[in-house]
Formats: sequence, C-alpha cells, structure tokens
Amino acid sequence: MLVHIQMPGATYVAPPHRWNERYFRRVRAGARPLVILQPKGPVMFVFDVSDTESEEGAPPLPREVTQPFEVRHGWIRDELRLTMRNAVRDGVRVAEQQAGSQSAGSIGPVEAGRFLEFQTARRPEPKYIRVPQRHEVLLNAKHSPEAQYASLAHELAHLYCGHLGTPDPTWWPDRRGLSHASREFEAESVC
Repeated sequence: MLVHIQMPGATYVAPPHRWNERYFRRVRAGARPLVILQPKGPVMFVFDVSDTESEEGAPPLPREVTQPFEVRHGWIRDELRLTMRNAVRDGVRVAEQQAGSQSAGSIGPVEAGRFLEFQTARRPEPKYIRVPQRHEVLLNAKHSPEAQYASLAHELAHLYCGHLGTPDPTWWPDRRGLSHASREFEAESVC
C-alpha cells in the first residue's frame, strides 16, 4: 500500500542491490526512491522496474514486466495532442503523472467549479469558450506517445461508454451498473 500511494502502478520493486545482483539492472540517475517498511528494521528504499535500466549483456526481463502497455507496431503523429485538445470540449483535462510500470492511465471525476478553455476559432482572432471540467485523465509520463495514445483511447472509452455516468443523457447513456469485466472489455474493444 505504501508503494502504491507513492507511485501508482509500481508493482515490481526492489532495493538497488537486489536489482543489480539478481537482475543485472541499475537504478537510473535521478530516480525517486519509494519508502517501505523493512522487516526487522525501520524503512527500506526501493525502486520500481521502470526506474531501472539493463546493464550491458544482461538477460532481458519479460516485456510484460518492463513495458506491459507498449504498442508493438505503428506510430502516431499529432493524434495524441489533437485528441487531448478535443477532449476539452467534453470537460476532460489530460495530464501526465509519474507512475510505475504497471500503470497506464486513469480517469476520474474532479470537484465542481473548475473550468477549461477550448479554442473555437483561430482566425481572424482566436476565440475560446469556457467549459466546465468534469473529468481528468492521467497518463503515465514514462510511456511512449503511442502507449499514451492507447491509454487515452481506453480511458475516454470509459467515459463515452457511460461507465462514469453522463452529464447529459442526450450525449451518451448512463451505464454505471455494468460489471468491472464488462467495462474493461468495452474500453479495450474501443481502444
């Protein structure tokens, strides 16, 4: 629980000496340590696998551990930026967070009273409208743009499939009563 509070998605953690001795990996410069309670001691500093790098000649860890959300083929140009900008129209702010290797993204409601600005025209002068912010998507800052785009599509699918309710039933239906498995199946299908 301490690890999850400090870095959501951090699942594979170890102290530097264990990363080095068992897995031939070293902690990256500037990596932030996570504090856990140490058996028979006060505390221990550990690092998520995403904060380590392989030493030369080391056997690779499984991709499911180091890059579980990485897109295997393809690339994006401006789709991520454009989708983030367009999400503002529906009151969705997209931000990055430092997260562990097993966290791709999340979406959740925000407190009332926040607003976003959406650009409606560029010429002859830029025009903006204020949109009430209803949700925030957090993407893992350590992921590639392609993995972030897939995560953004997945999280927006939760919103547009009605898993988080609806601000207006004419936009999309409120489908909060679905099981977790059904919600994830739908979001993965959309993604």
